[in-house]
Amino acid sequence: MNKTGGEGAPDSSSQSRQSTLSISVLMAFALPSFVGSLMQGPTGGILTGIYAKHFGLSLSLIATVMLVCRLFDAFTDPLIGYLSDRTRSRFGRRKPWIVAGTALTIPAVYLLYAPPEGIGGTYFLVFYSLAFLAWTMTEIPTTAWFTELTGDYTDRARIVTYRTVVALIGALAFLAVPQLPIFETTEMTPEVLRFVAICVAFLLPVAVAIAVFKVPNGAVVGSAEPTSMRDLWASLKVNRPFQIFCLVFAVGGMAGGMNGALFFLYMDTHLLLGDKISLLLLPGVLLTLLAMPLWLAIIKKYGKQRAWATGAAISAVIGPLIVLLDPGPDALIPVLILSSFATLAGGAVAVAPAAMLADVIDYDILKSGSSRAGSFFAVFTLLAKANVALGGALAFIIIDLFGYDATSKVHSSTEVFGMNLAYVFIPTLLFLPAIWLIWHFPIDERRQSIIRRRIESLAERAARREADSETP
Repeated sequence: MNKTGGEGAPDSSSQSRQSTLSISVLMAFALPSFVGSLMQGPTGGILTGIYAKHFGLSLSLIATVMLVCRLFDAFTDPLIGYLSDRTRSRFGRRKPWIVAGTALTIPAVYLLYAPPEGIGGTYFLVFYSLAFLAWTMTEIPTTAWFTELTGDYTDRARIVTYRTVVALIGALAFLAVPQLPIFETTEMTPEVLRFVAICVAFLLPVAVAIAVFKVPNGAVVGSAEPTSMRDLWASLKVNRPFQIFCLVFAVGGMAGGMNGALFFLYMDTHLLLGDKISLLLLPGVLLTLLAMPLWLAIIKKYGKQRAWATGAAISAVIGPLIVLLDPGPDALIPVLILSSFATLAGGAVAVAPAAMLADVIDYDILKSGSSRAGSFFAVFTLLAKANVALGGALAFIIIDLFGYDATSKVHSSTEVFGMNLAYVFIPTLLFLPAIWLIWHFPIDERRQSIIRRRIESLAERAARREADSETP
């Protein structure tokens, strides 16, 4: 096992110090998530829906762009994670990438959210890909950064909870935008996206600057020396917890991608609640925000995987009930109730996975002796995005095959069946094996604490050996 190294390396009392991160540090670390949630709110089916409805892009074209963008990610995501792990600077390994990603995000988001008249598929492809590249440059290093702030099982969930709470506030801000009196309607329109892009241009640099200057670099436990892509691949092939984790997102991510890609069209063109989309999402986000302390308590008592599996199971049971509703104003209250409970149950999904992946990275450190959080998060992020995009593309292809017209608000029974098949039935079936895998995930709190103790013990021995070898 290689020695402990890297920026901000901990002393023998590191565990107690890391478990007492101040609230001001946690808030500073979480602050960019507010802008990130405000910024990425439209990508959950709203952006693609607007490009289909208002800019005339065909459903098959949108599906193709989503797939091509994921192919682009297949190259950039692992590269960014790998380079982030290898970066050496006075500002640490992660912060330079976060700053660079922020600089790219601002123009990319503006051009994607505020396109000129007469744009086509090429324009959408270029700036959709560029925006996701910019987000990758910030998200992968940021997520790897949090694993280096603490090695404590529960404290990692605490960091993710703070990020999630702040992100939910950002989601509330996004949902409130269409309600502002500066807009003619309360619908999600191109004007709303343009306003969001302008807000991001002003708020994101401030939030990132606060995080970069306030939050420490963290500690690298394990060797901070660069490793090759071959070594990384070899570790991935023998890391069974990581393989299980990826399999969860291989099936669950596709389900979420199908559901998320069609949300806007389902509510707007099928249930005819387009002017109520913000209202539909608002109660669920508020309930999730209020329930975050409850989910954190459940994680502390029963473990991350139990909380995650329970939340996902509740969502899987509630979701299909929406097919019982008839289009029109009478669907508003039932959809509000269903979406609120589904979103509330999904609060565990917002916290547990990232904290669990940090534990999986600990397992790799124990086995390999190398600190490669950026690379691991990059591989996971690529898989998650690829399956979400594949699911979204598949959803658009299915409704296109059934002849669904995204510009119309009157649909045949065949079109409605195709929409329900892609939005409800297939995603629900895909969620079921994912829930079983989550429930039986092999790293619980007890095992993670053993892994951390072994890592720190081996690191201390290596440090003593080096000190002895340097003694004349």
